[in-house]
Amino acid sequence: MRGCGFTRPELYYSAELTEYEQSIIDMGIEVERVARNLFPQGVFVTGTKTEAQQNTLKCLASPHKAILSKLRPSQAKSDI
Repeated sequence: MRGCGFTRPELYYSAELTEYEQSIIDMGIEVERVARNLFPQGVFVTGTKTEAQQNTLKCLASPHKAILSKLRPSQAKSDI
């Protein structure tokens, strides 16, 4: 039920993360750190799913060389 975080928060927060789930989140945080260092001029795409898609399309049409997305911990957790 991890994917229910946005529609059923009572289910989302009802269980502790397993060690495996936490390791997935930790790896994602490390990947983001490396990406920021590799692409310091990168543009972060934000917004809800639809907004992020629209913002990504805008960035693709611009001269930016790197487009990065930032996941909040709650988003990373809900994707597991």
